[in-house]
Amino acid sequence: MYYSGWQSPSTYQEGLATSTDGKNWTKYEGNPILTPTDNWEGTGAYYTSVIFENNEFKMVYMGTNAELGKAISDDGIHWIKDSGNPYFSGSQTSNNWCSRPVYPCLIKVGDTYRVYYNSSVSTNDPQAIGFFTIKNF
Repeated sequence: MYYSGWQSPSTYQEGLATSTDGKNWTKYEGNPILTPTDNWEGTGAYYTSVIFENNEFKMVYMGTNAELGKAISDDGIHWIKDSGNPYFSGSQTSNNWCSRPVYPCLIKVGDTYRVYYNSSVSTNDPQAIGFFTIKNF
C-alpha cells in the first residue's frame, strides 16, 4: 500500500506499507519512498496511484503546486521520475475548466493509460472529474 504522509514543517511525501492479510500492516523501514526533489513539486510528492504491468511499476503523483507527474520503478520502492515532469497541469485542460488537478488515479484501458483526477475552476466552484490519456508510459 502506498500512502501519503506529512513531515514537519510542511513536506508531503509518499510511504509504503505491506500486509499479508489486509488488516495488519508493516511500514517499510526505508520510508519515505517518494519525496519532493524537483521545483515543480513544491513541498510535496504525494497522492500517488500505482499500477503494475510487464514487471514494472508505473506511478502518477501530485506536487503541492497541483501539477501531476509520472515515475517508474522496477521494485515499487525506488522510483525514477520522468524528465518531462510535470506531465499535466490545469492549464492543459479543455476550456481551462480546471485550476488544480488533484488526487490522480491511473488505470489502463486497452493500450492507453488514463489518469482520472478531481478539480474545479476555483475553490468555491463545484468539484468535477476529468481525465487525460498517456499513450506511452
